[in-house]
Amino acid sequence: MRTKTFVLMCCAAIPLAFEAGCGRGSVPPQESHAEKESAGVSLPAEAVRSSGIRLEKVGRRPLVMTVRAAGTVTLNKQKYACVSTRFPAIVERVDAFEGDRVREGQGLAALYSADYLATQQDLIQLLRQADRDDRGTDADASAMTGRLVRSATAKLKLMGAGDADIQKIRETMSPQDLLVLRAPFSGTIISASVPAGHQLAAGADLFEIADLDTLWVIANLNEKDISYVRPGSTATVTVPAWPGETFSGRLSLIGDIEDEATRTVKTRIEIGNPQRKLKPGMYAEVTLTAPVEKQILAVPESAVRDVEARQVVFQPGPNGTFVPRPVKTGRHADGWVEIIEGLQEGDEIVTEGSFSLKAELLKKTLEGEE
Repeated sequence: MRTKTFVLMCCAAIPLAFEAGCGRGSVPPQESHAEKESAGVSLPAEAVRSSGIRLEKVGRRPLVMTVRAAGTVTLNKQKYACVSTRFPAIVERVDAFEGDRVREGQGLAALYSADYLATQQDLIQLLRQADRDDRGTDADASAMTGRLVRSATAKLKLMGAGDADIQKIRETMSPQDLLVLRAPFSGTIISASVPAGHQLAAGADLFEIADLDTLWVIANLNEKDISYVRPGSTATVTVPAWPGETFSGRLSLIGDIEDEATRTVKTRIEIGNPQRKLKPGMYAEVTLTAPVEKQILAVPESAVRDVEARQVVFQPGPNGTFVPRPVKTGRHADGWVEIIEGLQEGDEIVTEGSFSLKAELLKKTLEGEE
């Protein structure tokens, strides 16, 4: 009985011992994706040459940010004026018409007004009184008349009379029949809607004049791009009317209010237009550039690859391998990308040919899963 019992116990122990031995060493453990990546990838020498793999050291550089926005060419409102009457009048003569280019001080129209004639007569009478007071001995009366002369002169200027008009009244001591409205600056008449013989009320508009040598482009800047530019940033403008041609300008204003529907902010670009190729109302594409003030750690965009929801760069490893290294990136500009985490200045990385290394890495990972 003892012998039979011993044999049965040994038979029962053999499967357990075999099972334990298999669990320890007959099947090797599976290698994780991270372990496979950290081991690096290698390419045959011929593949390395054909892939054009190039190594460079990571350095710092001033990143030039470039953002784009859509906009519209508009008038420069700082060089725009509406010429209107400041008293009831009749248009006796029109000397400028829509589309005409005029010089500063050039006559646009001549107006007849009883109010203007009466104000001139007031000034003439006061000038005569001032002359009598100057010959008299009453200093107070002379001072009072002088103040009234200055007041009448200011009133004529408010009505639209220029210095030359007032000087002519003083010299001739005679009222001028017509008031000539003059261009406040050199520019183009963009609107002239009142014909000769038309009777005008005070405040009626006669002309709109604008200097078209400088224009504005109002562009809608995306919310995500606001921090990249600032007033003074250079701007390049293109329009469909002149394909292949660019117009240079400067960002002068970033708006303070964001459009909730489009998530954009209005910006204003001042742009020269000496050849008059740009027309208010044109659609425009705007490119704004502004350098980052400090030098930052940056690598070529071609060095960074997306691998399994991560961004990596490849570094040379032992035995001719290339090891993927995770990085955290920031701003992109002009073919460069900011490195926030994962690299230090002086690290050597693959800047060209990284796509072939990524393909080899993915191939290695897939073969390990089979």
